[in-house]
Amino acid sequence: EEYNDYFGDDEEEDGSEDTDESSEPEHPPYTDAGPSTKKAEEKRYVSAVSRYDDYRSSGITFTVLGGLGILFAILNFMEVFTLFGSTFSSLVLFLMFGIFLALGIYSFVKAGTLKEGAEQEKQAVEKAKVWMEQNFTKDMMGAATTDDGDEEIKTEELLYMDRLDELVGRLLTAFPDLHDSLAEQLVEEFFRQFEE
Repeated sequence: EEYNDYFGDDEEEDGSEDTDESSEPEHPPYTDAGPSTKKAEEKRYVSAVSRYDDYRSSGITFTVLGGLGILFAILNFMEVFTLFGSTFSSLVLFLMFGIFLALGIYSFVKAGTLKEGAEQEKQAVEKAKVWMEQNFTKDMMGAATTDDGDEEIKTEELLYMDRLDELVGRLLTAFPDLHDSLAEQLVEEFFRQFEE
């Protein structure tokens, strides 16, 4: 009994130590998304104008294709001309082009819901361009905009990003409703015109 008690206590002590060690991971999980992930999420932004144009063009394409296809299937079923002889083939064609027509109608409905937002975004972009013409000069991108006291020599790319971030910040201060990625795109396009 003394032998078992001795080794039993020893096993319990070993087990408790293992439990304590296993409860504390060596490397805690990294949960901070960081600025690179945030940038990637912002880059996925698609403007309302682009989405409206995409849905509208898709609606036109699918509606025209579906309508013509259904007309073709009906004429083939009525044996005005016989390209597909079986009734089953005509039904398959009718169903397929019916799906195209439904997709076209859905695209037009979706475009209708985006139309107002696209118009508002278009007006905001025009106002932002006018504001940049009045407040930005072509030398701003080439001049150092901040003095953070950092004595390290920055590369040209880092300097460009710093200047771009500051100018985008100014634009967002004037137009807070603009999306960050859209504001960055507008600033880049504004200064790209001076390079041409």
